[in-house]
Amino acid sequence: HSSAPSSSVAIYVKSPSVSVSRRNAVQFTLSCTAVDPPVATHYASVTSLTDSSVTVHSFAPVPSPPTVLSLQEVIDSFEDHTMWDRFPLTRMARVHDGSYMPQLTSQACSCGFVLYCSSTDKRAIGSFAEESDNADNYRGEWLGSIGALQVLLAVISTTSVSLDAIPPVQAHCDNMG
Repeated sequence: HSSAPSSSVAIYVKSPSVSVSRRNAVQFTLSCTAVDPPVATHYASVTSLTDSSVTVHSFAPVPSPPTVLSLQEVIDSFEDHTMWDRFPLTRMARVHDGSYMPQLTSQACSCGFVLYCSSTDKRAIGSFAEESDNADNYRGEWLGSIGALQVLLAVISTTSVSLDAIPPVQAHCDNMG
């Protein structure tokens, strides 16, 4: 809690020898406000005591941004590349379905898909989600189709199988979102 403008942050410092009723609680007092805040190293959950003091309930380090890998990089990251050699590419069927739930958010859609070999009963299952101002039912369905094809292409690229040697893949979709 602070009277600092929304574009600035309030900076609190540990209060020297202030007793707080809650066990192990540490009190901090408002030191200043800053327009250009320092780089945050931790998030904190605090309880306001007054307009100029808070106690820290808990804190945690700011997580590092996730490493973004391409689908090909993920598939290449598997140490056992022979698993893809054993993945059946005959009698393959692809089933996918999209999802769009505007009551939850109108800016996201997702999909699930299965690559299935009827001769071996082996399958690969995946899902993707996309955040987009253009999210809708149809985009979710396309995401499923493209996602399954991307996985299939990535798997094929890690094997010595020629594209010409792969029979057509059946595709199934309800196109309902």
